[in-house]
Amino acid sequence: MVSISHLTQVELDRQFRAVRIDDDGVQDLAARLVVVFVIGIVLWRSTDQILMLIWGVTYVALNLVFWKVVSQEVEPITAKRLRLALSWSVFISSWYAGMVVYVASIGDGDYLILAACGTVGAALHTLSTNDKFSYSALIDLCTTVVAGIGVLLAAVSAVASFWGSVATLFGGACVIGYFCIAVRQVLNDREMLQNRYEADVQDQKMRALGQLSSGIAHDFNNLLAVVSMNIELAKVANEKPEREKFLDHAYTAAESGAELIKQMMAYVRQSDLRVTEVNVPALMERLLSMLPRLLPARIDLGVDVAPDCTVQCDPDMLESALLNLVINARDAIGDRPGRIDISVGVDHATSMVVIKVCDSGPGMDSKTLAKACEPYFSTKDVGHGSGLGLSMVKGFAEQSGGKLTLANRPVGGLDVRLYLPAPPPGSR
Repeated sequence: MVSISHLTQVELDRQFRAVRIDDDGVQDLAARLVVVFVIGIVLWRSTDQILMLIWGVTYVALNLVFWKVVSQEVEPITAKRLRLALSWSVFISSWYAGMVVYVASIGDGDYLILAACGTVGAALHTLSTNDKFSYSALIDLCTTVVAGIGVLLAAVSAVASFWGSVATLFGGACVIGYFCIAVRQVLNDREMLQNRYEADVQDQKMRALGQLSSGIAHDFNNLLAVVSMNIELAKVANEKPEREKFLDHAYTAAESGAELIKQMMAYVRQSDLRVTEVNVPALMERLLSMLPRLLPARIDLGVDVAPDCTVQCDPDMLESALLNLVINARDAIGDRPGRIDISVGVDHATSMVVIKVCDSGPGMDSKTLAKACEPYFSTKDVGHGSGLGLSMVKGFAEQSGGKLTLANRPVGGLDVRLYLPAPPPGSR
């Protein structure tokens, strides 16, 4: 193991986090201190040795002071502070192991089982609080081994026969040795699993970034091709109306590019939202006037809007989000006859306004449901959707202080719920 003075800052931070593991596991620390304190009292009453009570009280006090010191947020972690924390940890561990050995030696083996329990407790602590090799793990390992050897020697001395002593010594030494091997194996396995998990997370991030970059590049290439082509055509056009037509096409493509940027900003929750109080029934009335042009005659539309529903959000983004949800529901139904139900009401569990869009389509399997809100993920054929619709709606909802949920309906189809915050009481 590298000496403390040669550790990098990253390694210093890691080693210090390993030392202060009890700071992150307060319940474990509290339980351990209570057990030791109670055992100290019981041993004091049963042996009439005040040393037992002093041991229990001192152990609790040392741990509380240690916890207070290492829990202080001081950055950066220095080699000096790490040495101090490790020294304190060694002192507490020695205090514990010394008393375990002493308890094993008193009487005629009356407390051997109790001392063995103390050793087992130290072993469990070593295995449960360390996930890789560190100075702290080495201290815990040494504490358990020292306590185990002390209890083993006390047990050997309590055995009357020679061969009984030999058998006890051999069996105990094997157990201690196996424990050391097991600790090494467990920590190696945990470190390997942690490294694999971090590699998988990084791989998923890179795949998502690649998918996002590829989708953005593809869309922008298409838009730029339309802009440049129409500008070139406008240059060679002889008639003014013809030039204006090509320039209008270029302008429309540029507006599509701006809309794409807006959708991406909504996904990453960086949109410049124009937050205001939106009367949802009035917005739904405007939306319903557009829906007949979007929905074919084979799809029935049901609308149930509670009166006086008001939300706090960007009205344009809300309208765009609802159009996206209705279009998705339409595409999910496909060429079959179907139904889309839109309802607006107050969800009393969250005190938010919830807008539900349900369709009678096939729904989604679990894998598709998990990825549905990822950017550029789409189940539609190429050219029939950018894959940004649900990701934009999700980003808009979260930036507005709400959320988006997707679930399959028991009767078939998808249940999409957009939760948005209501204005504060007394704001109207």
